[in-house]
Amino acid sequence: MKLIKLHTNIQIRLLDQFLRAIAFHMITPFMIIYFSSHFSQALTGVILMGNLVLTFITALCGGYFADQFSRKKIMVGAETTRFIAMVIMCIASTPIINSPVTILLMVIINSLCIGFARPAGSAMIADSSQLEERKYIFTLDYWFYNVAMCLGALAGGFFFKSYLSVLLILVATFSLFSLLLILFVIKDTYRHTHQATKERKLLQKIIFNYKNVLSDSVLRMFLLANLLSLSVQIQTMDFTVVRLANEMKPQSLFSFQVNGMEMFGVLNSINSLLVIGLGFFFTRLATHIRDTWQLTIGLLLYSVGFTIISISNSSYVLIIAMILVVIGELFYVPVKQSLFIDIVPVENRASYMATNDLGILGATLLGGLAVSLGAFFPSWIMGSLFFACGISSLILFGKIFARKKLNQVDTLAN
Repeated sequence: MKLIKLHTNIQIRLLDQFLRAIAFHMITPFMIIYFSSHFSQALTGVILMGNLVLTFITALCGGYFADQFSRKKIMVGAETTRFIAMVIMCIASTPIINSPVTILLMVIINSLCIGFARPAGSAMIADSSQLEERKYIFTLDYWFYNVAMCLGALAGGFFFKSYLSVLLILVATFSLFSLLLILFVIKDTYRHTHQATKERKLLQKIIFNYKNVLSDSVLRMFLLANLLSLSVQIQTMDFTVVRLANEMKPQSLFSFQVNGMEMFGVLNSINSLLVIGLGFFFTRLATHIRDTWQLTIGLLLYSVGFTIISISNSSYVLIIAMILVVIGELFYVPVKQSLFIDIVPVENRASYMATNDLGILGATLLGGLAVSLGAFFPSWIMGSLFFACGISSLILFGKIFARKKLNQVDTLAN
C-alpha cells in the first residue's frame, strides 16, 4: 500500500496534521515559558488547564455540527478563524506592540479552533478510507507526527527566544496553506440524512446528542481503555521528569556525563528517532500479525517499558526500556485507532471522534495527580500503579474485540 494510492482527502488531512504538529511543537511548549515570564507561573498553569477544558468543550460542539451539516464547512470556518488569530498574534509579537495579553488570547482562540475542527477532520479520514487501509493510515499519521515533533522542537528550541515573530509568521503561512487546501482540494463525501426530531434549543440538542452517544456501552469501554493506556505514558513521563531530577546522580552514558534532566531529554529524543527509523519496518511486520495479538504484544511491551522507566535510575536500563516502549507503541497505536473507527456508526462519526478527547483530558489530569502522589509513595509503588493501568487497558480492549467479533457473527447470521 502506498500513500499516493490513498484518497485525496486522506493525503491532504495527513499533510495538514503534519504542518499543524510542526507548528504546535515549534510554539506551544515554549509559550509556557513565555507566559510564565510575563504572568505568574501559577496563573499560567490555571490558564493552560482552563484552555484544555475549553478546547474539549469546543470539540464536542464541533463534532455535533460536523455530523449535522458538513465536515468541510466546519474545517473551513475553524481554519479561517485560526488564520486570522495567527495574523493578529504575529502583529502582537512585534517590538512595536509587544502585547503578551493579546498573544495569550490568540493562543486560546487558536486552540479552540483546532479543537472545534478536529472531530470533523478525523471523521473525514474515516469517511474516505477503507477498512483494510486504516492501520496503514494511522501508522503514517503516527510517523508524520513524530517527524513533525522533532522538526518543531528543534526550530522552537533554536529560534523561539530571538525570532518569535518569524516563527509565528511561519505558523500563519502553514495555516493559510491548510485553508487553501481545504477550500480547493478536499471534497466532502459525507451526506447527512436529516431525521425528524423534537424542537429543542441548540444546547439541548448538543446535550441530547452526546447523551445518545455515551449510551453506547462499547464506546464507554473504549474511552476508559484509551484513558488508561494514555495515562500510562503521561503519568509516567510527568512523574519521571521530577523523579530523575531528584534521584538520578550524574553518570556515564556512551562516554558522556548525564544528569537526570538530561537523561529525560535523551529518552524523549530516542522515542521520536526510533519511531521515525523503525515505523515502516514494524508496519510491514504487523501485516503478518492478527490485530488482537498486535495490540496485546504492543500494550504489554509499552506497559513494561514505562514501568521500568518509572523505577530505574540506570541510563542504559532506561534506554532499553524506552526501546520496549517504542516497539509497543508502533504495534498497538495504529490498531487502537483503527478499532475506534470500526466501532463508530457512520451517522455519528464526528460526535464519537469528539468524545475521544476525553482520554487526553483525563490522562493529563492524572499526570498531575501522579506527580503529587510521587511525593508520598516510593517509585516501585508508582510503577506498579502505571503497570496496572496498562493491564486494565489491555483487558478492556480485549473485551471490545470480543464484542466486535460477536457483532460480526450476528450480522452474518442475519
